[in-house]
Amino acid sequence: MFLYIILPVTLVIALYIFMKAVPPASARIIVNRFDGRIKVLATGMHFYVPFFWAAYGTGPFTGLSSNKVDSPAHGTKIQIDPPKACIHTADGISGTVDVTVYASILPWDKRVVSAKGHFKVLATQVIHRWLSSIVGQLQADEVVFHNLSTHLNTKKNIGELNADLSIFCLEVNAVYMDTSGIQLSSIYTQQRNNINARMQLLAEEKRKVESEIKLQELRYNRDKRAAELKFLRGQEEVRRLNSLAKQKAIGDAEAALIAVKSGLAQAQIKKEMRVVEDQAMIEQVAKLMEKGIDSHDIANLLVVRESAKALALSKADKIVAVPPSMCGLFGLDLVRSGLGQIGTKSVSEGLK
Repeated sequence: MFLYIILPVTLVIALYIFMKAVPPASARIIVNRFDGRIKVLATGMHFYVPFFWAAYGTGPFTGLSSNKVDSPAHGTKIQIDPPKACIHTADGISGTVDVTVYASILPWDKRVVSAKGHFKVLATQVIHRWLSSIVGQLQADEVVFHNLSTHLNTKKNIGELNADLSIFCLEVNAVYMDTSGIQLSSIYTQQRNNINARMQLLAEEKRKVESEIKLQELRYNRDKRAAELKFLRGQEEVRRLNSLAKQKAIGDAEAALIAVKSGLAQAQIKKEMRVVEDQAMIEQVAKLMEKGIDSHDIANLLVVRESAKALALSKADKIVAVPPSMCGLFGLDLVRSGLGQIGTKSVSEGLK
């Protein structure tokens, strides 16, 4: 009965002592206590006698493992946060840069136990030299977060860092940096801040000047456009006035021509009427003389008729009879004597 109890208990104790579990993403190095042989146990359950085999610990992976017994396995992602690195820029400005490196564990074997030193410490020194080399190629005004972060993560720079870290079984995936990870000389920083402040003022002044110039250009274009429109309207008005003046001149010329033609026509009509009247008068005088009427009487008749016409055409309101002698006329004796001497033919010609 005692055996049935002691055997299971012994078996459980033995399993607890001799069965060892290696956690995920880890590998365990064990060393034989007697002959110094080395084994590397992968993730999982393993059976070995602690009396013969002792755990080597993290060895060169100290500081990179999640515990004090096991080392990180191949492919494990780790984070290295080295102290701030002292740097000098290409133009001699001193400062510090603080970065965080994310890396993966490269394949390794039991030979790592022969490595001297801790990989984390050695890798930190390599990272510092790498940072100093990259920053030393940049001017101080180029050492800003976005620019330096881009430089650190270029394929070329990461490749150079991995070439130096491969002996420590590390392969860098990315280098990250806090926004406050760059600290340059306080004197330089103050001077740069002053310069930036002045540059901002100059930039603001430049924007104001450019805005004023643009506004002046807009005003100039507006005034130019207004002047062009005014000039075009003036030209249109001149053309309109010229057209009206031309039309008026043509109209006046046509009216004058019509008036001249009308005057000529009226003169021609008057002339023809005068000729007709003279011809009629000559015929009347001839008929009167044929009937034996004295030329003196005929002249009186003609005077009377002409006087009647004059009185009819006169626009005077009052007519005053004046003796002929007051005007230098002495009756019809002169006319009579003239008619008597000249005869019928002369009278006819005078009437014409």
